[in-house]
Amino acid sequence: MFSLALVLGSAGAMLIVVGAVGGGFTFSGSVIPKLGRVARVVSFAAGAVLLVAGLGVLGLDPSLQGSSQASAATPAPVPAAPAAGSTSSGELDPLDQQVVAALQQRPSFANASAGDLIAITHAQCGALQRGATGSDVVSIATNNGVSYDDAVYALRVSIAAYCGDYAAQASQ
Repeated sequence: MFSLALVLGSAGAMLIVVGAVGGGFTFSGSVIPKLGRVARVVSFAAGAVLLVAGLGVLGLDPSLQGSSQASAATPAPVPAAPAAGSTSSGELDPLDQQVVAALQQRPSFANASAGDLIAITHAQCGALQRGATGSDVVSIATNNGVSYDDAVYALRVSIAAYCGDYAAQASQ
């Protein structure tokens, strides 16, 4: 959803600039012709609508909503493993070791550190707790370069290891 918000916001900002300046300039090789008063007002209004729509879409993105926006009915967060999945001696606990071993077998995660993999799985559970669906979590991962199959696999590993209470929500 972030990319949609970015496209809407960028288009809106460009139309606002065209409406404010009135055209008659070149932008990245594209020539913006000189506009009359009515066209400027329409351009400015359309830009404002697109900019507000982009901000609205951004506000609806569950991956960007912080814990301060969580409702009182939201369950307590999944406890993060100390120091990204390490024990006080710096070693991974057995569950974290299994999670890391499972994810590092996948091409999208083969070069990721153990701490990053543990953080990813906890972040996925956190997104589910804030109301995201499994499709939302997978989309966030694929938008960040993870293959679809690996994103689905990582979500399944996260649920099995840390947040089984959200399995039904993740299936949506």
